[in-house]
Amino acid sequence: MITIDARNIKVLEDYFDEQSTRDQRGIFIASYRKAVKPLVSEAKANAPRDTGKLMRSIGTMDARNEIAILVGAMRPKGSHGHLNEDGTAMRYYVTKKNKVQKSTGKMTASHFFEAAYNSTEDEIFRTVSDEWYAEVERFIVRTNNKMK
Repeated sequence: MITIDARNIKVLEDYFDEQSTRDQRGIFIASYRKAVKPLVSEAKANAPRDTGKLMRSIGTMDARNEIAILVGAMRPKGSHGHLNEDGTAMRYYVTKKNKVQKSTGKMTASHFFEAAYNSTEDEIFRTVSDEWYAEVERFIVRTNNKMK
């Protein structure tokens, strides 16, 4: 049975380093998902609400083959999130019949995600280490329960 006092941070860090890459990835992803919740909720609040699909598509996703998470608009409902964030230039299309250019207009940038990040950045960095240590402790408890 493993017992570690949370105040002894060096022991937690050493324990984390001894774990397999798979376990480290699980601890990291769980802690960072909890730490970025304020960012996700702020981005949802700031997102344009034409249909509400973009707002509902904002969330977190595991990065494939990496120890990282992705935060943003997820496909297929949020596939236009980058257009709302950064805007577009004037867009045109050519008709097949008359070969005439017709305008589809332009989309102005709203920078909803950048504003959400800027307003929650300090909170995320303040809470990420606390969440990481809490997740290591939860991992230890789960490991102990499996050994019983």
